[in-house]
Amino acid sequence: MKIFIWILAVFSLLVLQNGVLAPLHLMPANLILVLMIMALLFDGIQTALIICLSGGIMLDFLAGANLGQVTLALLFTALISFTLFELFISREPNWMLVAVCVAGVTGLFAVGFALSNWLFGSLGIGLDLISKSFWTNQFPLSLIFNLIFAYPVAKYFSLTQFVYAKSIRH
Repeated sequence: MKIFIWILAVFSLLVLQNGVLAPLHLMPANLILVLMIMALLFDGIQTALIICLSGGIMLDFLAGANLGQVTLALLFTALISFTLFELFISREPNWMLVAVCVAGVTGLFAVGFALSNWLFGSLGIGLDLISKSFWTNQFPLSLIFNLIFAYPVAKYFSLTQFVYAKSIRH
């Protein structure tokens, strides 16, 4: 039941991201990445991996890039972030901590996406998706929008946890 609820939550965030934010030209926001950060901070690695796999596969189908590239970048980001969070971060619910984690993990995701792009390109199956404009335009916009949407996604995360808790009681 947990997997189904989180896949449904990821799907609804993707509908919001691609159906509402994209027409408003707020596409650099990566709501799945922000949801994964909330899962790492407030739930655990299992929920974060469910979000990474389901969200990554759905984003791969929507992105039009190589199948598996976004999933690989999300998994890389989740595993490195989990290790860093376990070593260096106390799990106190603090908005400054959330903002720093969102900013850091957004940068880590950009590096992971560049590495997965390089890996797919070196195998001869990749598109060159990383250019100078990625680091000068796309990454700063993604950082700003991820920070803006961190609070609403955190509230959505807590709502999804509440729905899951209600579903296992009945």
